Amino acid sequence: MPTEPGRERPGARFLDHETEDAQAWWNAWKERIASEFGVIPGPEATARANGSIGGEMTKRMVGLAEANLSEQPIDWD
Repeated sequence: MPTEPGRERPGARFLDHETEDAQAWWNAWKERIASEFGVIPGPEATARANGSIGGEMTKRMVGLAEANLSEQPIDWD
């Protein structure tokens, strides 16, 4: 959302800090999976190697979501 020059959007500092924390966590997780696979992610790695990292991250996120959803009853009302 554009703002006037010199005016900050409400909560911008909080959101920026939260985004930095999330990005740091995401990068650390990616590096952890890459090290498990023995891959150094980046432009020097093959597309297959980089893709294997992203694929594993997706697989684990889906597993976490399924586990989280199975612990909570669904309220259809």
